[in-house]
Amino acid sequence: MSVLLDMDVINDLIELGDGDTEFITDLIQTFLTDAEETIPQLKAAIEAGDAEKIRRIAHSLKGASANIGGIGIAEVGEQIEQKGRDGDLAGVATLFEEFMHRYEQTQAELRQLNLI
Repeated sequence: MSVLLDMDVINDLIELGDGDTEFITDLIQTFLTDAEETIPQLKAAIEAGDAEKIRRIAHSLKGASANIGGIGIAEVGEQIEQKGRDGDLAGVATLFEEFMHRYEQTQAELRQLNLI
């Protein structure tokens, strides 16, 4: 059982497509395309120490990943968002590394499910 993917969300999205995976694969591809643009922005905000930008970008990534069932990514995204909200950036670079690890692992699991 995956700790990175919420299979209930994945199955609900497949059902929304009437059992055809085209809907969910399009949704996941949109997420990945957007994330490839947004993740470097988050990294830059972390490097610049811009707490508000970190909060805003992490919030966006958290929500988008949760929408596709990427709960592992969403969990770390929420932690990064909270760091930005609190203005306490200690450890945020380490959280970003964990975010990237989970992002890559999530992609691998989605590939195994033939969803990307």
